[in-house]
Amino acid sequence: MRILIVDDEQRICKSWRNLLTRAGHDVGTCGTVKQAERMLRDQTPWDAVMIDMLLEDGDGRDLIQRVPADRRMGVALITGHLEAAHVLQMQALGVLACPKPTTAEEVLALCDMLNHRQNAKRGAPTRLMTWAAGFRLSPAETTVLELGAAGLTNGDIAQKIQRSKHTVDTHWQRIFDKCGLRGRASVIAAASGASNRA
Repeated sequence: MRILIVDDEQRICKSWRNLLTRAGHDVGTCGTVKQAERMLRDQTPWDAVMIDMLLEDGDGRDLIQRVPADRRMGVALITGHLEAAHVLQMQALGVLACPKPTTAEEVLALCDMLNHRQNAKRGAPTRLMTWAAGFRLSPAETTVLELGAAGLTNGDIAQKIQRSKHTVDTHWQRIFDKCGLRGRASVIAAASGASNRA
């Protein structure tokens, strides 16, 4: 996957680039809105872009609204200051808003969520679906896993599938039991293939 990281902290750009490059991705980095706009106009399209909310020359949310609509890419707004209003604003744009990842596993899981979203948009079969079939997840469990990988909370998933949050929690517990893992991030990373690349 071709990924652009937009963050004005060079330490983060370098660390994430090294991590994602080792995981087999083609990674570009920049630290300003102006640089990002120039790179997003590149002839070779990006598959995903991770944008910090607070940049030295502007707001990542403004940059997201200027991403060319014809470019099919997964977009994540990452921030250390995530508020509910940010999540709702970005959801309206089809953007994943999330806390800034702090571990290698979280960075890889975020990357895989973006990859999963793009594959779903294209209608392509995903590693996640193959993984789910291998553990004999039910259709309902697979749907919960896919929606979780797309960044939805358990409450959002419940609303989307028109079931109670308790039912969604039960589906997650069954997924954990079938695959032998604990925690949504671990399951999503494994299902998306991140654990095989780390």
